[in-house]
Amino acid sequence: MTDAILSATTAQAAVSGALKKASQSTGVGFDYLYRVAMRESSLNPSAKAKTSSAAGLFQFIDQTWLGAVKKYGAAHGLAAEAADIKIGDNGKLSVADPQRRKEILDLRLDPEKASALAGELARENKSALEGTLGRAVDAAELYAAHFLGAGGAKKLLSAGAHESAAALLPAAAEANRHVFYDGARARSVGEVIDSFRRTIGEAQGAIRDIGERIEKSLAPLLRETAIFNQPLERASFAPRPQTPGFEMKGLSPLVLAVLQALDPRDIGKASIFEARDRE
Repeated sequence: MTDAILSATTAQAAVSGALKKASQSTGVGFDYLYRVAMRESSLNPSAKAKTSSAAGLFQFIDQTWLGAVKKYGAAHGLAAEAADIKIGDNGKLSVADPQRRKEILDLRLDPEKASALAGELARENKSALEGTLGRAVDAAELYAAHFLGAGGAKKLLSAGAHESAAALLPAAAEANRHVFYDGARARSVGEVIDSFRRTIGEAQGAIRDIGERIEKSLAPLLRETAIFNQPLERASFAPRPQTPGFEMKGLSPLVLAVLQALDPRDIGKASIFEARDRE
């Protein structure tokens, strides 16, 4: 078992490496980024939606991606791309040269760039939602802002649980009928939020379960080598400080390091998550 774990820690798949790097650079937890990417694209960096312009690991639509690059791109090696994006009088983002626009939009298919900007937008959305709602938001509520935009999430989270979510957000409902409808029946706000909580929460549970299994399997080795002594833990495995509300609690720094080295597809099974098309 130890050999299998050590082997897994060296399997730096492109997606897990991108998520880890984004977590370190933005302070947003690896587990949160993993959960969102799993729901959005089943961890496929090349995924493209059938009913919208959404593409990539985090299924950014065109305007959301251009806005993220404009605002945060310079901090992640995209200063030239950010400079080429212009904001019109109507607030719409554009790129004068069609080929250049395509190049910038195609960066959504780069897992490192997509993960980094997903982290930046998560921080922005968390601040916006908590400022409006006057309380802390959980991961599923934060995901609502990724799925619907901050404005749509504010509407959804401020509405009554029994209100029709489709009536509240008709454009989003039309593009994502399997989220907003159960057959012909429109789902309530509470049902839509619960669907987010189930899939996002199940991903968190999968991460925690494998972390606990790693803890148990490593325990004899750790006792023998005293690998949990405080100086070594500080020197080798101390995690980067993360924004409150994003961190995975209850697992040792060593196990978090192991989880971050795993290919995310080894952590959970795609069948417990739902992928979806976007507006």
